[in-house]
Amino acid sequence: MFEVLLAYSHHFFAFALISILAAELVLLSNRTENIDVVLLARLDLTYGLSAVLLLLAGMARLVWGEKGWDFFSTNPVFWMKMVLFSIAALLSISPTIAFRKWVRQIKVDPIFKPEIPNITKTKTAIRYQLIVLALVPLLAAMMARGIGV
Repeated sequence: MFEVLLAYSHHFFAFALISILAAELVLLSNRTENIDVVLLARLDLTYGLSAVLLLLAGMARLVWGEKGWDFFSTNPVFWMKMVLFSIAALLSISPTIAFRKWVRQIKVDPIFKPEIPNITKTKTAIRYQLIVLALVPLLAAMMARGIGV
């Protein structure tokens, strides 16, 4: 049962991560005059927390899961997953900075609206994150079927 809970928590936070990114993209896709930058910043904070919890759940599976570190450490597909997750993390930096900057600006100027090029750049970074993260479950399915061992 413990293995089931480890797997569940890992999957839960993975789905949360994707859901939050999708919500950010939807909010940014609305008309620019109605973007709620405070909500975006809160979602992004939740995204970061979900990413940390996903990593912790994954590490728990490495340490206490039935396959163990030996299985994963020698599996190139696992390392490909880690590279993709790292790329997604790097892609998340730009939107996080933008959201924080926008929140600071809205505190100074309550009618502040982000400029279209900044919104477009941020949406692009989020789309790339979603594309990269969409490949992670494919690699997980490969590993579950012994590919890469």
